[in-house]
Amino acid sequence: LKIFSLLMISALMFLASCSKRINIDTYADVDALPNGFEKKSTFFIFSKKERSFLLKETTKKIAKMLKDKGYRVSDKATAQYYLFFDYDMQSEKQTIRVPVTVGQTSVSSSGNAYGYLYDDSVHYNGQAVATQTEYIPQEFTFFNKSMTFQVFNAGLYKSTQKEECIWQSTAYNFDS
Repeated sequence: LKIFSLLMISALMFLASCSKRINIDTYADVDALPNGFEKKSTFFIFSKKERSFLLKETTKKIAKMLKDKGYRVSDKATAQYYLFFDYDMQSEKQTIRVPVTVGQTSVSSSGNAYGYLYDDSVHYNGQAVATQTEYIPQEFTFFNKSMTFQVFNAGLYKSTQKEECIWQSTAYNFDS
């Protein structure tokens, strides 16, 4: 399963580098993969996205990472596993009221203070500053970015036409 942690690195690269927090959720069917994927396992990589340079580049990077870790990339007919990936980015504009300092007021005071204990007086000078704040509406664009990897048992799919996910990982974040 460690190889798929590397896939998450590509997901992190896909997500904006200025992101403040990236969440990763990974799940495996331990009955189907008690010891992870065996070395030299074969994978068919695909996505339902329209053909694009990003899709082609992402597929090549996933294939290289799999090969570097001792796995093989195969065609759909001979693969042991189908590796599906998907990515998405949505934006949303929100207006948020943010604090802005609009001025300050200073108040000075001076005088004498008298004490009862020693029958003394003390002279004092004091100044207090009050900051005036106004909340101004400001428009922000927030981005919801995600990349998901799913692995299916190809043999089960070929024999039953049933898509049963045996491993899944999603990297996502929401920021401005």
